[in-house]
Amino acid sequence: MKKKILIIDDEPDVITYLRTFLKDQGYNVCCAEDVESGLQMIPAEKPDVICLDIMMPEKSGISFYDQIRKHIDYCHIPVVIISGLNEDSMDSVLGALEHTCQPSRPYRFVSKPVDLEQLLSTIREALG
Repeated sequence: MKKKILIIDDEPDVITYLRTFLKDQGYNVCCAEDVESGLQMIPAEKPDVICLDIMMPEKSGISFYDQIRKHIDYCHIPVVIISGLNEDSMDSVLGALEHTCQPSRPYRFVSKPVDLEQLLSTIREALG
């Protein structure tokens, strides 16, 4: 059975780019353009990995990350943060959040512009 990846990003070009690449690698891919849509997709789609942009309008990816880390049914899903922010900046923001289950830290950070081989390697590692 193919593994499923949920991409959450507000940039349609980024979604198309990542979706096409990951489908070509043999993954099932579902996508959301905002945090609320992403949250609604999790129960139905049951993703194995989430690729999450942080800088989005209305609700940020940080609020999404905080919500799923507090949810007992979703906190086990590996989250790969894809962002133009550097990892040190993300650590300081995410360190302030409280979580009810582990891991409290995202699986990995991937910088934009996305290195597709790095992303693929990260996803493969996350899937074990």
